[in-house]
Amino acid sequence: MRIGIDLQPLKRDLFRGINISTKCMVEAILKNDSDGRNEYVFFNSKDIPHSFFKKFSNRKIRLVEGEITPEASRSLDIYHMLSFFDLKKRQIFPSSLKCRTVVTVYDLIPALFWDHYLIDKPKKTRDDYVLRLGEIDSFDSIIAISSSTKKDMEDILGIKGSRIDVVKLGVPTAFSRSPGSGFHRLKKRYGIKGSYILCTAGMDDRKNMLGLIESFIMLNPPIRNKHQLVIVCKINELYKENISGMYKGRIKDDELIFTDFVHEKELIALYRNASLFVFPSFYEGFGLPVLEAMASGCPVITSTTSSMPEVAGNAAMLADPYSISEIKDAMEKALSDRKLAEDMRRKGIRQASRFDWDASAKRILAIYKKTSASPQERATGAGRYGSGRREIKLGVVSVWNTNDGLAAYTNFLLKGLSKNIKTTIFAKESRNLVREDSSNVIRCWDWDDDLKRLYSEIRHEEPDIVHFQLNFDYFRLNPLIELIKKLCSAGIRSIVTFHSTDDSGHSTKLEDIKEGLRKIDVVIVHTKKDLQRLKDLGMNNAVIIPQGAVSFKNQRKESAREDIFPDSRIISTFGFPFPHKSTMELIKAMKIVKGRYPDALFIDLCSLKPDSTNMEIIKKYNLGCRKTAAKLGISKDVLFFTEHLHDLEVIELLQASDIVVMPYKPIKDSASGAVRYALASHRPVITTDTSIFSEFDGEVYKIKDHSPKNIANGIIRLLDDKRLCDDIVKKAEIYTEENRWENISKRYESILKSLA
Repeated sequence: MRIGIDLQPLKRDLFRGINISTKCMVEAILKNDSDGRNEYVFFNSKDIPHSFFKKFSNRKIRLVEGEITPEASRSLDIYHMLSFFDLKKRQIFPSSLKCRTVVTVYDLIPALFWDHYLIDKPKKTRDDYVLRLGEIDSFDSIIAISSSTKKDMEDILGIKGSRIDVVKLGVPTAFSRSPGSGFHRLKKRYGIKGSYILCTAGMDDRKNMLGLIESFIMLNPPIRNKHQLVIVCKINELYKENISGMYKGRIKDDELIFTDFVHEKELIALYRNASLFVFPSFYEGFGLPVLEAMASGCPVITSTTSSMPEVAGNAAMLADPYSISEIKDAMEKALSDRKLAEDMRRKGIRQASRFDWDASAKRILAIYKKTSASPQERATGAGRYGSGRREIKLGVVSVWNTNDGLAAYTNFLLKGLSKNIKTTIFAKESRNLVREDSSNVIRCWDWDDDLKRLYSEIRHEEPDIVHFQLNFDYFRLNPLIELIKKLCSAGIRSIVTFHSTDDSGHSTKLEDIKEGLRKIDVVIVHTKKDLQRLKDLGMNNAVIIPQGAVSFKNQRKESAREDIFPDSRIISTFGFPFPHKSTMELIKAMKIVKGRYPDALFIDLCSLKPDSTNMEIIKKYNLGCRKTAAKLGISKDVLFFTEHLHDLEVIELLQASDIVVMPYKPIKDSASGAVRYALASHRPVITTDTSIFSEFDGEVYKIKDHSPKNIANGIIRLLDDKRLCDDIVKKAEIYTEENRWENISKRYESILKSLA
């Protein structure tokens, strides 16, 4: 195999675990690769000393200073990306590469602690991070460094556990073999007088340094007086001054020691001579310092959260990092019981020995082999594609990579497909892209053209199947049917999804082109009403596949609000602010609701999407909504979010709500994408009793129409009846689980296989 590996982590933050782990991993892979035919190409190798590779002179190694490119990837079998979430560099996405791809995911900390890490970042940075989250499932193989990180990817991103391999980090051998050096110099340099408690922390609040200091202060005086607290971390003077000021009068200057950054041998010496190592972090992707301390023979206390219990095993004492008293009690127990401390030392050394880089490297090499299964293996079923599965070339004609509901639908549908389905997107022209198009996107049609350019591109790419995502506003029906007839003559199978069969207001009717519609191999619709409409036209090639449901972890309402309006009743709505969504009527309803619940607030998540052909309409409507709120005297109780929000931001705001309301007027569309986000919020949802919500029954609370009075009565009824709310939410959760995009994609894939 020709294996490409991303060395970007070696160039950043030399004191961080990711840097150390990357160095150890690369060395272990080169050491343990028993196949002498493998060649390694290391990208992002600029400024990395060539001496790093000298000990492996017997290996075939090539260094490339820059980032991988689609062209460079053609010569590789595998590319292993180790810096996918490095937001300081422009990312390369797996779909743009011409080889198999592997990614290592260390943690999802910014997604879990959004308000701490990303809320104050520029929108471009936030968008970039969310975009990368969505691309993880596009890699051929995914490696998590802990079972905790794997579970986060399953819970937050909805990635199947079977797609994720856990390869745990190892302990650098120096921590178990080296005695360290310069301890006497360190004692003198930092004023270490005798026994001490050690912690490797950081200025990041997640490391819980303040909780540790507070726990130290609370120690019983006989124990505290015998120990100093030594904290190893890179720290600036301002932060140190703030800490000193915070604890002035409660802790002596010589009790609390900050070492700043120390070299590895010095760190080992500090571990080996410490009475106790305490690592009370709130969250870690792995928690390498726990193993470093254990390997060095130091007793360890760490947290009950995230990956730390699986790393520590039964060799450490665990404490709730949110409980000062638990941390204090654990410290007192470990420091006052010599027999216990000695037992922790022995168990710790044994536990650390289980995390071996050689074993981890062999697992990674096995993943490379599995991921790069040859075409022959795939054809015979020996590789990862399974028995009898061949590559299917799928062309999809749709809007794409824009802030559009149909673009989002298509993206969700394709993300769940197997890797043996190779997709080319024949996209509508657009000037307002969410991000740069990947290499499999060809923009070649617009709503008012004859589709000749589209036909030419389809014939050039030679897909097995072409799937048209049909919205009457994007296609003229006569040129589309002529195109499908040509594809049929060329032996290319076709699928058309009608997102609505209501052709009123359009010059060409389905009745006019029904003979051409029968040329389509499979027609997909979302509702029974649409299916019946096509059957009435004599079409027996239609099937129902509902729109998929997004799925998100339930977050307690109080947690989602984080002390913002903690005592208010919050009502929200979500979607592009078109007049048919009745936001103005909902604002009028809020005036009525406030008569019963004066503290009620309304949140309108109403993105003014920049690429809408109806931009002036939605801007004008949004302005009218604001004027209505002002006229009613409730402007301060109505919040408009007009910026385009990503999924995690939308769900966080919906989960801060008591009720989500979607009071649509009757419209042509057969299904709503926005309501699926409302259902995924784990909050009760109110809809009007219109055809767009006909697929729902007890999963939502339906009101007769969009009049302010009926909307207000529905809101008040739910605010008054918690049991009813709980019943609606439970039914919605069942619906969401049954109709997850993962399941919808499987049904879609079965159609593709039958046609291919």
